[in-house]
Amino acid sequence: MTMLFTLSKLDLRRLLCLLLMVTGVKLTRNTYREELLLLVSFDGFRWDYLERDLTPTLNDLAKHGSRGGYIINPFATKTLPSHFTTVTGLYEESHGLVGTKMYDPVLNETFHRNNTSIEWWSQTGQEPIWITNQRQGGSSAVIEYPGMDVSFGGMRPDYEYSHFSYSVPFDKRSDFAVSLLANGSINFAAIYFHEPDLTGHQHGPDSFEMNDTLKLCDNTVKHLMKELKKVNLLHEVNIIFTSDHGMISVDKSRTIYAENYLNDTIYPHFTTEDNPVLSIWPRKGKFGTIYCH
Repeated sequence: MTMLFTLSKLDLRRLLCLLLMVTGVKLTRNTYREELLLLVSFDGFRWDYLERDLTPTLNDLAKHGSRGGYIINPFATKTLPSHFTTVTGLYEESHGLVGTKMYDPVLNETFHRNNTSIEWWSQTGQEPIWITNQRQGGSSAVIEYPGMDVSFGGMRPDYEYSHFSYSVPFDKRSDFAVSLLANGSINFAAIYFHEPDLTGHQHGPDSFEMNDTLKLCDNTVKHLMKELKKVNLLHEVNIIFTSDHGMISVDKSRTIYAENYLNDTIYPHFTTEDNPVLSIWPRKGKFGTIYCH
């Protein structure tokens, strides 16, 4: 079993190389067990959460596996864009998804996270690793991962579980992937967990609630390892534990309300909600105004 941790600070190119180790070889269904890969992402898992003595399972895996020294986050460090960078190997300015809500002047439309139109997700012909794997003769399962419900060239994951919903218990997500790996149906699976990001946004990264959530994440990994061992796959599967970004506490008293400064007659399209950065698209001929204010 190969453990590649990117929960601390790993160049995305190295992550993609390991992904391609599985998808770069033409596979048939009876050879799936030769190269199995499980990609597991815990949203918003800050690099130093492992240092709180609340994650013994993850720490043990890191100790006996391989842990990256650092990670270079894509910008903007938002869930959907960052996760799509992980599975395409492209920075956000190349794959085109730069936010969970954004305006495109060419399409003259505004993107929302539930939009599955291919013109948003494959502007330059890119595709996620689960589609590449299937084109190479493999079979993929995607559980809750952003982009799983998008059709790329008429292809979707061979196996899907839910559609980016918080309601599916963590252990059920793991059980679904393990069962498919165990019966030889797939050679690649991607699992997304929305914690500890959700707790961080609701209570802050330094809260007591966050400590409880970190224990939940660790127990999730413990259950996953137990299920893999039960079906004799613990030492057969390459597992990548990673995350998309970290989180830090902010002082609300230092908030700047952009709406107080932006004139919508000059800037008809600007996005402030649900984003860590302010996105502005001025009217034609008004670009210079940005630099005058």
